[in-house]
Amino acid sequence: MAEPDETTERERQRQRKRKNWDRWRAANLERAREQSRKSQAKWRAANVEKAQERARKWRADNPELMRESARRAREKQRATDPAYHEKARQRTKAFREANPEVARARERESTLRRRTRLRQGVAERVSVEVLFGRDQGVCGICGEPVDPSDFHVDHVVPISRGGSHTYANTQIAHPACNMAKGNRVA
Repeated sequence: MAEPDETTERERQRQRKRKNWDRWRAANLERAREQSRKSQAKWRAANVEKAQERARKWRADNPELMRESARRAREKQRATDPAYHEKARQRTKAFREANPEVARARERESTLRRRTRLRQGVAERVSVEVLFGRDQGVCGICGEPVDPSDFHVDHVVPISRGGSHTYANTQIAHPACNMAKGNRVA
């Protein structure tokens, strides 16, 4: 066990080291920042999955900062490129023309997630391909096989009734079955 004098001496040494470090950092701020950036980059390269998980958690915990960051990035882009919006519109239009099915699926998915968020519900990305495979091509309402090129994603508990847009609350359905069900709970 350490003597009380040793403990206080160690504490004084720590304080001196910290004070010296703080003085050096203040005098060499840019160099210290660069060293910190390099050290962080080295850690991220060695711990990719941990770094991604930390980033995911931070983004989930700080949505307002993410929105603010995105807003600043858009403003910066506009300042450097006045035709930014027109270029973005042209890229979107070209993508939609080249990939109509993908564009429609993305728009549908985005709309459903937005509707769910507005109702304070839970929303996750639901892939129609995964959903079709999970349900083995069978309508969740009538139990008959569904045409792979013509089916709806049905919410068991409709979003308008507080349902979530998650795999647990979705099923494939014939368009006629889904329309007949309306916003009733199955």
